Parts: sequence; structure tokens; C-alpha cells
Amino acid sequence: MKALFIKSTRLAVASAISLSVCACSSWPKHGSGGQAELDGSSMISVGQQQALTAAHGLRFDYEISKNRLDILLDQGAAYCLPASIKQAQLQEYRIARELASGLFDDAETSIVKQRIGLNKIEFQLNRILASEQCQPPIAGNTAALTANNTSSGANAIKELQRLLNSDNQFVSASAKLNPKYQHNLEIAAKILIEQPGLLVKLIGHTDRHGADVNNLSLSAERAEAVKEQLVSTGVQADRIHSFAAGETSPPHHGEGAAVDLVNRSVSAFVIAP
Repeated sequence: MKALFIKSTRLAVASAISLSVCACSSWPKHGSGGQAELDGSSMISVGQQQALTAAHGLRFDYEISKNRLDILLDQGAAYCLPASIKQAQLQEYRIARELASGLFDDAETSIVKQRIGLNKIEFQLNRILASEQCQPPIAGNTAALTANNTSSGANAIKELQRLLNSDNQFVSASAKLNPKYQHNLEIAAKILIEQPGLLVKLIGHTDRHGADVNNLSLSAERAEAVKEQLVSTGVQADRIHSFAAGETSPPHHGEGAAVDLVNRSVSAFVIAP
């Protein structure tokens, strides 16, 4: 009896070890290897005669938000609002990972945030397209893409110089970007993203009014404001170098309101590889 008990115990231990080894040495099928690799198509399936659960409802909400993002991409949101779309895509990946991991409370919170974000993107995109501030290239129209492509070679540098050095950048005693200049920076950022080899040197200036030390600080803030706008739109920060000149070495010499307006600016120099 004792021998039979020992034999049974050994068999049980051997079975447990065998199962453990198989579990550790077998590889999951593609798309099921953890949160970093995900195949969302089989995340939560519904079988015949199976009752729907809250998890299935979350999956349905996830699919809706995913389709909404695809529609916005088709409308040109990635071209006109690249930073917002990148954030929405990262949020979509987060939701998928949370659903696959069974973190349904976290997924519910993330879906609500995604819905709010997509509403904001849709509103901004409709306003931009209606005002013709951004005209996305037509998908599949190679001729149109080529004709409107200002981001190649010398044309890219010339266009960047024009956009980055446009007039009326800041109001007096402020580092806040004027709306028109901010829009120019958004367009410039898209060109820089398409031309990853180009670097930008920014030099902040002020007009002749105010104390020297205050103007030096203000000029640094202006150059940094331009850099932050470009970075927030997707340009790598290490490609942009900012400096402060204060009221010394102004872009234009002279006196008067028109000269002061031009000197309240940031001079940009595009450096080719």
C-alpha cells in the first residue's frame, strides 16, 4: 500500500513538472505574446448561445472609436493635426492592451478619454478644412502629390525659411505666438518631419525698447516658444537649437513702429546635411 502511494505521488509530481515545462517552453501564436504584441481581432469573441458581458460592450466601444479614428485619417487629420493623431493612436493601442489583459476598468476609463479626444480632433479638423487653413493631399493622386510636394531638396529649405521667418510673430513685450505665425510653424513642422536630415537654428530678438537684461530674457523665451511649437507638432527636439540675442544684432536697423514690429521676432536658419 505504501509502495502504491509513493508511486502515485511520483506520477503526480512528474505530471506537474511536465505541464510546467510545456507551458514555459511553448511559444504563443503570433499576436498573443503579451501586451507588446497584440492581435485585436480575436480579443473578445462571442460564441453561439453565449450571453453578452460588460467586456463585450467595451470591445464594441473600442471598435467604434477605432473606426472613428480611421475615418479621421481618411479625411486628412494626420496631415493637418499630426500631433493629436499620434496621441490618439497611442491611446488606441493602450485600450487594446488593457482589453487583452482583462483590465476592463482601466479600458473603460481609456475609452472615455479617447472619445473626448476624438471629438476634439473632429471639431478642429472640420474648422481647419472649412477655413482652408490646411489642404490634405488627395490619396491616390500621384500628380497632385508631386505638384504640391514642397518638401524635397532646395524647395523644402526655401519654404522653411519663408515660413519660419515670416513677419508679425510676437506682440510687444510678449513671447506668445501670433496665431498666423503659429499656423506657419505647424506647416513648417510637417516639412521638417518629411526631411529628417534638416536642422534649424533659432535666434530670438526684441525691439529697442526695455532694459537690456529683460530683452535678453524675452528673446530667449521667444526662441524657446518657436522650438516648443515645432516639437509639439512632432519635430525632434535635438534638431532645433535656440539662442538669445536680445536687442543686439537686430534683423533690421532703424527706428519706428514698423521696424520694431519686424525686430520682435525669431530668426531661423535651416541647415542642410
